[in-house]
Amino acid sequence: MDATGSTLVYYTNFAFALFMAICYGRQFSGGVYNPAIVLFRMLRRTDRVPIKVGLIYTFFQICGGTFGSFVGIYN
Repeated sequence: MDATGSTLVYYTNFAFALFMAICYGRQFSGGVYNPAIVLFRMLRRTDRVPIKVGLIYTFFQICGGTFGSFVGIYN
């Protein structure tokens, strides 16, 4: 398979994994896996995320991303 085909497979798999994480995680986190989205939901006028909860979400999202990058580097 050429480089373009393998790149397409990679991004398709990533998109599918993110879709599944959103579908199965929406009961717990509302399907939010990006600190920018949490910030947006903290600042909007309707259906807000409380600031304390938003900061906790952001902290653990950053910790999860950092842990994932270490697993990727040292695996």
